[in-house]
Amino acid sequence: MALNDVRPVNPSDVPCGRFRTEAGATAILAGEPVKIGGTGSNYVVPLADAEPTTSADIMGIASSNSTQTASADGYVDVWLADPSVEWSAKAESAAAVDTEAEILGLLNDIVAFNLAAGVYTVATGSAASTNGLRITGGNASQGTVTFRILNQASSLNT
Repeated sequence: MALNDVRPVNPSDVPCGRFRTEAGATAILAGEPVKIGGTGSNYVVPLADAEPTTSADIMGIASSNSTQTASADGYVDVWLADPSVEWSAKAESAAAVDTEAEILGLLNDIVAFNLAAGVYTVATGSAASTNGLRITGGNASQGTVTFRILNQASSLNT
């Protein structure tokens, strides 16, 4: 996994919570999206590729690295998936967002994260009504998009 894949545009605006991580589970790095999972759904785990969706919701974005070990549970601090917060991440394809006109064409598209080689990006070519992220803008020179997490894809609203 990669550090700081996803970041809030204004970190001071984001509510935060602390969640348990399961012993022996995949490490979670700051900036990675997480959901409820693990044994008995008592933990947070990394989001899978092509999530969040309206049926596979997101708890938020890790704001710290997780602390679990092979034999002991740990915790991770998480910026919560508040639909009023704007987030930023690299687009899956920099070529899809390298002009302002391309970013304008993506505004309000409903997309999901792409997870490839341990890196989370925004899958700008995956628009579907059941996805959980709405594109709100971007930065062509940085190859990033900004987005909000939809209410119906947030664990805070389920």
